[in-house]
Amino acid sequence: MRNDNRIRRGDENRADRLRWERWLWAGLFLGLFVYVWMGIRPQWLHSGFGVFVAYPVFSWESAFLRSALSVPGGPLNALAALLAQTYRSPSLGALAIVAVSGVLFGGVLCLLRSMRAARLRDLAWVPAIVASMIYSRYDDPLPALLALGLSIWMAVLYQVVPMRTLPVQAGVFGVLFALAYWWAGAAAFVFAGVVCLIEALQHRKTLAAIVQVVLAGGAAIVLGRFIFGLEPRAIYSVGTLWDSSGRFEFAAFSHSLIVVLYAFVPALVLTVSLGRVLAGVQRRSCVPARQGERGRSPYLLWTVARVLAVIVTTAVCLMVSRNHLRDERALHHYAQQRDWEQVVALAHRMRGKRPFTRSGVFDTNRALAHLGRLGDELCAYPQDETRTLFLGFDAMFGRFQHAKLLELYLDLGCPNAAEKNAYELLDNEGPSPYVLEAMVRIHLAKGRHESARIAFEALRKYAGSGRYIRQWQDVITDPAKADSHPLVRAWRRAQATTDHAVAGIAFEPLLRRLLHDTPDHRLAFEYLMAHFLLKHQRAAIVSGLPLLAPLGYTRLPHHYAEAVLVHSLETKAPPDMRGWTIDPEVNDRFRQIRAAVQNARGDNQAVFDTLAARYGDTYTFYSLFNVCGVR
Repeated sequence: MRNDNRIRRGDENRADRLRWERWLWAGLFLGLFVYVWMGIRPQWLHSGFGVFVAYPVFSWESAFLRSALSVPGGPLNALAALLAQTYRSPSLGALAIVAVSGVLFGGVLCLLRSMRAARLRDLAWVPAIVASMIYSRYDDPLPALLALGLSIWMAVLYQVVPMRTLPVQAGVFGVLFALAYWWAGAAAFVFAGVVCLIEALQHRKTLAAIVQVVLAGGAAIVLGRFIFGLEPRAIYSVGTLWDSSGRFEFAAFSHSLIVVLYAFVPALVLTVSLGRVLAGVQRRSCVPARQGERGRSPYLLWTVARVLAVIVTTAVCLMVSRNHLRDERALHHYAQQRDWEQVVALAHRMRGKRPFTRSGVFDTNRALAHLGRLGDELCAYPQDETRTLFLGFDAMFGRFQHAKLLELYLDLGCPNAAEKNAYELLDNEGPSPYVLEAMVRIHLAKGRHESARIAFEALRKYAGSGRYIRQWQDVITDPAKADSHPLVRAWRRAQATTDHAVAGIAFEPLLRRLLHDTPDHRLAFEYLMAHFLLKHQRAAIVSGLPLLAPLGYTRLPHHYAEAVLVHSLETKAPPDMRGWTIDPEVNDRFRQIRAAVQNARGDNQAVFDTLAARYGDTYTFYSLFNVCGVR
C-alpha cells in the first residue's frame, strides 16, 4: 500500500512538472511570436520578394500543381511558397514562422524521448533558434525548414511503428524514404541518416543499418534517375542548398546556418548514442518511487533556470545575427508602400548610427525627391556620385536593378523604360504576382487597357495576388476610372509628349527632355538638380534657379544656395541668385567652412577631420571632398 501511494504521488508530481514545463514552453513560443511579429516583421520580408530574392510562386492551376508534384522536393517547395504569402500580414506571417519552428521543436523532442534522452530536451530549441537567426537576416528558409521537419517526423514515425523482423524494417524504411524523397528531395537523407544511426548505435542492429544505407542509396537512384529523370549529381542535391537549379538563394551566413540545421539532428543522435556507449550506460526504466521523492521546489527552480538559459541563448544568437539588412528592408517596404515620410523618418534615425546600403540610399533619394527635399538633404546621406541616384553601378545588374528602376521610371513618366525592365524580369524570373502587377500598372499608365486586362487576368491565378486584385479591380472593370485614379493620373501626367526609344538611356538628357515636355514635372526637376549637384555642374544649378518659383518652391533649398556660393568662389564673381536670397544660416556655415580650409594651409586630411563632424552633411563639404553623409 505504501509503495502504491508513493508511485501515485510520483505520477502526480511528474504530471504537475510536465504541466509547468509546457506552460513555460508556451511562454517561450509566445515570446518568439512577438519577436518575429514586431522585431523581424514578416511584411518586410514579403516586400523583398521579387526584388532581393526570387518571388515564391504558387498557383492553383493544374499545370503548376502537376509540375510541383513531378519533381523531388516540389510538393514541399510549393507548400512553402503558399505559406510565404502569409508574410504579407505581420501577425499571420509570424504565426506561420513560429508554427514551423514548433514543428521542428516537437519533432526533435519526440526523437529524444524515443531515444530515452529526454534530459537533453532543451536542445530541441536549437532548430527554432537557428531558424529565427536566418529570418533575422531576411532570408526565407521555409522550404528547408519544412523539408527538415518532414525528415525528423518521418524518423519519429519509424520509431513508433512496431517491427519485429528485418524485412519488415527494410520495407517500412523504404516506403518512408521514398515518400520523404518525393516530398522533400535530397533532404530525405537526413531521415535516412538519423534512422541508420539509431539502429546501429542505440539498437545495436548493425545489419539493419547497413541494409538501410543500401536502400537509401538505391531508392534515391531509382527514384531520381528512372522516375524523375534527374542527372546523377542532382539525385543527391535536388531540393537542397546545392540544387543546381538555383532555387535557393541565401547569403553566406544564412547558408552556413542551414547547413547547421541539416547536420544538427544526425549529430545529436550520434552524440547521444556514442555518449552512452563511452559511458557504459545501459538503458533502463525510470523508478517512479525515486522520482516521487524529489521535492517540487528544486525541480521548478531547475526548470526556470533551464528556461532562462534558453532565453539568454536565444537573445544572444539573435543579437549576433541581426545586421543592417533590417533597415534596408524597412526602407524598401515603406518605399514600396509609397510612404515617403516614413522612409525619410527612418533614414534620419539611421544617420550616423547605422550603415546605409545602396538600396537604402536609393529609396531615401526617391522619398526625398517625392517630398521635394533633395535640394536640402541629398548630402545628408552617403551618395556615390549619381550611382546611388540611378543605380548606375557597373557590377549591378539583374533582378534587383530591374525591379528598382522599374518604379523610378514609372514615376518619372518613362513607361517604355519601365516596361523594358518589367519584361526583363518576366524573362529572367518568370511570371509572379510582383511582375504581373507591375505590368498592369505600366499598361494602365500607357493607356493600353486590353493589355492591362490580360496581365490582370494572369495575375488572378497566383496566390498572394489578393491585395493587387482589390487595388486594380475597379480600374480594370471600368477603364474610365483610370483617369480619376491618383496614381495612374500622376503617371500619365508625367509622361513626355514624344515616345522615345529606351536603349542606352542617359539620365541627364532624359530628365532634361522630361522637364522640357512637362515644365511642371517637379520630380524630374528634383532628380536633374541632384544630378547637377553630384556631378559638380554648379553652373547648371545656377541656370536652373528660375524654375523654382513656377514649380512651387517658396525658398531656395540649402544645397542650391551652397552650390551658388561655391560657384561664385570658383568664378570669382558675385553670387548669381536669380532673384532668390540665401538663408543666413547657410551663409554663416559657408564662411566657417571656408575659414577652416584657409587655416589648414593645404592639409586636406586635417580639414576633413575638422569639418566632417559638423559639416559632413553639407554640399560645400561634398564639393571639397566628393564625399557626403559622414556627419
